[in-house]
Amino acid sequence: AAATATASVSVSCHHDGAVVYKPRQGGAAAGVPEKRSSHKPSTLAWMQNIAETEGITGLWRGNQARMLKVAPACAIMISCYEFGKRIME
Repeated sequence: AAATATASVSVSCHHDGAVVYKPRQGGAAAGVPEKRSSHKPSTLAWMQNIAETEGITGLWRGNQARMLKVAPACAIMISCYEFGKRIME
């Protein structure tokens, strides 16, 4: 269960990092192209901006803390699901 949770967090890490990074920048970041003036940049545009300004490793910033927070919660959730499934059989 813990391995599944860890893999899940690793895959979603880039998106989580970009989503967390957006509010810190206070809206639009310099160099992030906007499709329309009334719309905010997409998550992909934010991720590209992070990769360009901080390098690819910038996408992994905070990964360890996120893993320490999310992996145990996912492991507990999956274990409870499996336990409940056995009871229902």
